[in-house]
Amino acid sequence: MRAEIAEKKQIANMQEVHWDSDLEKIAEGLRCDNYKNPGANYMVLAYPAFFGNATEKKDVMEAMVNLDYHVNSIPGQSKIGCYLPDIVCPIPHTRTSIVSFCLVGPKTRRDDGDIKKGVPGSQCPNGKAANGLCKAYYNYFRPVSDIKSEFIDPSPLGHFKTLFIVQNIHPVLENMDCKIVTQYFNKMNIGFSHGVTMFDTRLLLFTDCRVNDPNVGEWRIKANLKFTINKFNEKIDSIIYDCGDVWFDNNINFIQRTTFLTANDLLNEDFGFVRGTRFIMGTDIRILEVEGFHQPVVMNHRVPPILDILCELYGDKKVSATGRIQFQVASAGPLEEFLDCLYGAPIPVHGRGGLKDFLNIADHFLVRAVTQRVATAVIHDAGVNEVNWEFLKLSVQRNMRRVVHRWLIGKQSINKEDVVDLGLHRMSGEIMKAIVKKVLELGWKK
Repeated sequence: MRAEIAEKKQIANMQEVHWDSDLEKIAEGLRCDNYKNPGANYMVLAYPAFFGNATEKKDVMEAMVNLDYHVNSIPGQSKIGCYLPDIVCPIPHTRTSIVSFCLVGPKTRRDDGDIKKGVPGSQCPNGKAANGLCKAYYNYFRPVSDIKSEFIDPSPLGHFKTLFIVQNIHPVLENMDCKIVTQYFNKMNIGFSHGVTMFDTRLLLFTDCRVNDPNVGEWRIKANLKFTINKFNEKIDSIIYDCGDVWFDNNINFIQRTTFLTANDLLNEDFGFVRGTRFIMGTDIRILEVEGFHQPVVMNHRVPPILDILCELYGDKKVSATGRIQFQVASAGPLEEFLDCLYGAPIPVHGRGGLKDFLNIADHFLVRAVTQRVATAVIHDAGVNEVNWEFLKLSVQRNMRRVVHRWLIGKQSINKEDVVDLGLHRMSGEIMKAIVKKVLELGWKK
């Protein structure tokens, strides 16, 4: 965005912006009652889940504190730090909420006197960067190795570490047909649940796996799986069942492990597996490979793993997932899929969020290169068949000319109603020219 603003407004001293861990820590400490307070060396950007309707716009804009465009028009800004909190801040008189914060510094206000006019990158006190902007005056970088070790989960496809407290284990011990199962714990397209039952007088532990994308047919997931049975007496004596690397798929979506524990063993107070009626089991599942669907990984790179509320991980902020967790705002998936594709992942033509939302995000961030990759993916998806009609309409709206040309190539004549349905008012001149040329060549369908 800064490069585009610099080019549009001919700002010669526009600096590039780098990630700053200090600003990130400040952003992490922001709360609903203090995020609007001005900072000594930064400006606040607060992002809503959505912008609402026209009557809500004023309240939403006020809650955002500053606007992206205004902050990025300040040439002296050179550092940024963002945080995605585990809370949301409802905006009064609207249906939306603030869901994330970014701090941009060191400037705290806009001063047009700081702007030097000219070709971008032509007045750089510290030299010109590869992206055409000026290099920052200060070095805000930490070594890349430090950043990776702190922020990147070693299992980027998903790490599910959960603790399940069974409040009453007695029905399971008394009835062979009884089983207790948790709700599903989800990370984007993958969900796991686990539970206990009895099999042939012995306790059986199991975990079920599912793919949340309704468009997926056949799928496979490779994971490293461990079950644990916790002792109330001493945690170090808890039993661990290491199943190693296992496969789940759309036909066999569960893994089970029969233990050596009988009902008598569990009820024996000296063993310490049951206290009163309570029993504790856990799972540690690391996703290794996925086949047949797309699992976003960038979502795991946003915050340190200890802040991931879907997992219980060792650290100061532990969350034991003992029941269903309610979220006020949940991601449908397009943003994570977009971030993955931005870093080179294949385009999810049939992603869980839908191609329309995916393209909206690409358009919002002005990443035309991703839109062009979508065009290629849509053409490949069609193969020898006609282009999907909904995809074709999206192609007209987003000016993906190659998709329209692919549709025209296979036509023996052009249906006038089809052209009208595609939206004449939304067509670019190039697309309309291609259709008119084809009509003159083949004529209208009779």
